[in-house]
Amino acid sequence: MPAIDGVLTVTVTGVAYVLTPHVLGLVILFALLLLGRTDFSAWHNAPWPPATVWMSGLLMSTIPYAVGGLFVGWVSRRRHTAYPWSQVAALGVVAAAMERVLILGGAYLTYLAHLDLFKGQEWLGVLQAEALPYYTPAYIGAGLVVSPLVLLAAARAATRRPQAPLPRIQRPPAATRGVEG
Repeated sequence: MPAIDGVLTVTVTGVAYVLTPHVLGLVILFALLLLGRTDFSAWHNAPWPPATVWMSGLLMSTIPYAVGGLFVGWVSRRRHTAYPWSQVAALGVVAAAMERVLILGGAYLTYLAHLDLFKGQEWLGVLQAEALPYYTPAYIGAGLVVSPLVLLAAARAATRRPQAPLPRIQRPPAATRGVEG
């Protein structure tokens, strides 16, 4: 696999990771508005229920990596080459590890910069309370296994060719079409 394809796959996965909560938030907001719910003032500081934390972690560990896998499959089909599954899986591990290192590193630096605000609190707890409630040790550990598998499965699904080509639909000749005059 060319290095540029690996870099682009990790980049696409990262962009999908950033966009996923925004897109899901807009979908949920519009769905609630369609259902007639317009008062969102109680949601600002409300704690997340455990099921919501679990579901958001599941979505954040699958959707961006599925997008990255579809990108790998698309690139593979355009180049008419099949990338070895081991390289695709390695890309998934690299993307998942980079995500965790960047988020944990950024959270720790933020914690150190504002240590006086977070007296007596653990830095991972501050990250969960202030920004990412789903970012638990289970998400960090399980995501290193699940996310690359999702990327690999999506890449494999995107590179599969249909068994038989679809029939080509042809338009009837001009003489048989109705002529308006």
